[in-house]
Amino acid sequence: MRKVRGNSGVHAIEQISFIPKMLKTIQGITGMGFVALARVTKDEWTACEVFDTINFGLKRGEGLEVQTTICHEILHSHQFVAFDNAETDPVYRDHHTVRIYGIKSYISIPVYMEDGRFFGTLCAVDREAGNVNNEKVINLFELFSQLVSSKLTSIELLEKNEYELVRQKNVSIALREEIKAKIKELERTTKDLDEHGLRLLESSSIIRKQDETIEKMSREIQSFSYVTSHDLQEPLRKIQLFCEAIYEKEKDKLNPESLFYFERIVNAATRLRALMSDLLSLSEHSKDLHVFESCKLDELIELVKTDLQTEITETNARIETLVSCEIQAIPFQIRQMFFSLFTNALKFIKAGEYPQIRISSECGKGREMKHPALKPDWDYCHITFSDQGIGFDQRFAERIFRMFERLKDDKLIKGTGMGLTIVKRIVDNHDGVITAHGIPDGGASFEIFLPIRQDV
Repeated sequence: MRKVRGNSGVHAIEQISFIPKMLKTIQGITGMGFVALARVTKDEWTACEVFDTINFGLKRGEGLEVQTTICHEILHSHQFVAFDNAETDPVYRDHHTVRIYGIKSYISIPVYMEDGRFFGTLCAVDREAGNVNNEKVINLFELFSQLVSSKLTSIELLEKNEYELVRQKNVSIALREEIKAKIKELERTTKDLDEHGLRLLESSSIIRKQDETIEKMSREIQSFSYVTSHDLQEPLRKIQLFCEAIYEKEKDKLNPESLFYFERIVNAATRLRALMSDLLSLSEHSKDLHVFESCKLDELIELVKTDLQTEITETNARIETLVSCEIQAIPFQIRQMFFSLFTNALKFIKAGEYPQIRISSECGKGREMKHPALKPDWDYCHITFSDQGIGFDQRFAERIFRMFERLKDDKLIKGTGMGLTIVKRIVDNHDGVITAHGIPDGGASFEIFLPIRQDV
């Protein structure tokens, strides 16, 4: 272990007030003795903040040789790692990190900036066997990772904007002061984000059982996303309008580099507004707040095609619909499910080609459809939604349903990476099952199994 001074990752994390309580909450939920948020580069692993109950011996600002850590592998694979007992794990029982640091249980989730840059990891270790390699704990770590990512990106954007705006000598003093006022307004709003995050973390400490804690935090995160997105809409709108005003008044005085930074501000604000809109949509897709009723899927599909008529016409899309099922469902959610699938298919197309979409359905017993997750005696509607777009590697068939996940790093493709997350949430709300199949440059297909009745 060694001391690292002046690390930018440590400085950035120090500005996020809820991080210490977040690590303490993770320790309370998982029982892991050492929890850390680390900056990871090809040269070093640095602890930006730690919570240590087992005297692991690593403090904030101290570092490890990155090659001795599992995070070194995560830096290159971009995949999380979790195991409950190294002694019985076939992959990690002989791993050099386990031997060097004497650990038995371990979990580490990557943390990215919103533009896709790798920042580091949110990790926890213990010298005893643990219980972290399960969906609920992994989902908890991923949610906290997204909170940290959003805050880090906000801090970086604010610092860059303030520096660039001050540097512009040709911008009038009045305009400069107004820009600073808007930045302060955004800072006050992000402070509210910290306070909401703290309340979310503190509320989890009153839950005794781990499963109940994770479920409660998920509900509160949804509520938190709804409130904060509304609070941030107005200052973001003002930033966009103000940047447009600057451009109209001062465009002849600004150099190309300055214009580039103004475009970055507008693009960042636009993406954040889209992200908040998707968070609101995700929070609305609960099962308990809506009434199930009889739905004809072909009629809902036609409504979605009407909603997307402009996009269908512009892309010269070819759509074949062979759907006749009628099910008990929440019409709004099923319509949103098809909307997200259509939007995906119209977006991820191969260069020079037009979208080709085919939707079909069949009804039958769960045992006839031979999917292990289906109830044998339930009646299901099996929907197949396929396209001939860019597809994906089948190795990532589970990842595409995760929040904010985008396999294609293409700046020309719009979106927040939440469309398929919403689709899976809706399918889960209906006690259904969804699977994805893809071939790189060979298209993608989604198999959806929805119960025909909800009173089974």
